[in-house]
Amino acid sequence: MFYFLLICFIFILACSLFSITRTIRNINKQIKEKRKIRVSLSNRDIEELAYAINQKDTLHKKLQVQIKQEEDQLKQSISNISHDLRTPLTSIQGYLTLLQECENKQEQDQYIEIIKAKTDYLTDLVQEFYDLSVVENEQFDVECEKVDINRIVTDCLRIWGNPANYSNRKISGVDIWQ
Repeated sequence: MFYFLLICFIFILACSLFSITRTIRNINKQIKEKRKIRVSLSNRDIEELAYAINQKDTLHKKLQVQIKQEEDQLKQSISNISHDLRTPLTSIQGYLTLLQECENKQEQDQYIEIIKAKTDYLTDLVQEFYDLSVVENEQFDVECEKVDINRIVTDCLRIWGNPANYSNRKISGVDIWQ
């Protein structure tokens, strides 16, 4: 009787082991096929493992989408920066060519002033790109400070004048007194 129970117990263990092995093979197949893992087994540990793998897979897919979006955004930003830098450089090159061909001193001075303004603009643009990269990389600490709003408004009024003295003042087609 003891041997019969032992054989029955071994048979049950073998069936369980076979079932678990088959489930593991099925899980492996689903992973290779990049499908969600589904298990039909009453073994709670394997069900929890399948759930954890599915969670990690979902997170991995979300991260891949985010990385792709950030790569696309970076490519677009590089394209925009390239355009923003190329435009004033092309202008500078054009004015340098005109300057080389020009013999009139007054015209040369005018071209030099334009070239200086374009290089100043280009320098400011490069500085802005650098500042932006520092801020984007979180290497920038913003310091908050108190400001005297009364002094700022007074300075603006002194520089620009009192808005009550103007009627229908517009900047670039926008009514600033609305």
